[in-house]
Amino acid sequence: YGTAMEYFSLLSANGIDPYIQGKAASLRRAFEEFSLYRDGSPLHYQVLLSRSLLEIGYYEMAARVLEQVLDEKGDYRDAWIYFGYSQYVLGNFDLAETAFSTALELYPSLPDTQFYLGITKARLGKRTEAMTYLEQAKENQYEPRRDVLERLADLYVQTEQYDQALEIYNELMGGQSTDMAYYVRPVWMYVDILKLPEEALRVAKVSLETHPDDPMAYNLM
Repeated sequence: YGTAMEYFSLLSANGIDPYIQGKAASLRRAFEEFSLYRDGSPLHYQVLLSRSLLEIGYYEMAARVLEQVLDEKGDYRDAWIYFGYSQYVLGNFDLAETAFSTALELYPSLPDTQFYLGITKARLGKRTEAMTYLEQAKENQYEPRRDVLERLADLYVQTEQYDQALEIYNELMGGQSTDMAYYVRPVWMYVDILKLPEEALRVAKVSLETHPDDPMAYNLM
């Protein structure tokens, strides 16, 4: 432990490439956190290590560590979540779906797992199931809320459920984001789909009030 911490301290020192500094700092945090639980299970350390590996982009290496953990303890919820995330990033969506589903069985109301299972289902083309899990994540206060709202709005548009999509965009427009897409899509739906030009004009006016320096706001008028 001591030798590893000295090594990470050297890599985190001034003068070292900032990219390497960041990776070393993430691994050091895992060692520091594990040091608080010296009498705990070695599996806990492996999960902490895998989390740090995910943070620095070593997804395949993290997956191999997590596979060893799950071979020994198949009901380790956090290991399933991190393994699912590694597979999602690597594009192995079937494996990610299985991992997140297993994690959700172990802890049915965890919003993070519901969110990641939802976006995984979406990548697999299972839109109805994706919306179900994302709605559950929203109800269970997933944060950042904007992320789950954006995903739901996209899916509602894709499935032509425009009223539900507009309801979500109304919430997004009421937030602190400066994303003009929150205004562009509703205007498009009101004009081209729902044939409600008055509503489109209302949204366009709000976009101009909230984004007076954005040329796109004037284009919506």
